[in-house]
Amino acid sequence: MKSIPSFEKRTFTVGAHEKPHEITTLRVGRLEDIFQQHNIPIPGGAQSIVDALHSSEVTVHKNGTPITRRAHALIAGGFVRDLLLHHTPHDLNFTTNLPAHRVVEILQDMPHICKIGTHGKSSEVVRVTFDSSEEYEISFFKTASDDDTARHTCARP
Repeated sequence: MKSIPSFEKRTFTVGAHEKPHEITTLRVGRLEDIFQQHNIPIPGGAQSIVDALHSSEVTVHKNGTPITRRAHALIAGGFVRDLLLHHTPHDLNFTTNLPAHRVVEILQDMPHICKIGTHGKSSEVVRVTFDSSEEYEISFFKTASDDDTARHTCARP
């Protein structure tokens, strides 16, 4: 019998003056462990993106006091769907609490990226293409003002 995944609600702050909002997450383990469990090599570009985003900081305000925290980088999209369905994961994308311009700043000087761009009007996505043809999309946490549903399911690496 397959185990039922354990979801948890976590509160994240998107921008410096945004009020916190809740995202439903699923702890799936470290990215390396997921790929090892499925006996597939972790793409170098994916690991580079996670490392770069995790080493960045975001400033949030709590009761008027600025607090600097490590940025969040969560697995999102079809990869999470595949894990929930107990399939070999594909279509690896990320979501973060950093703003789009900050993600572009962080990634633009990384080696082996041949193209980086922002797409979408109502919901920005940064698309990153590596020399090896690996391609990833990075979306951003949404607030209730961005999207009436404002509920997203993500997996924490």
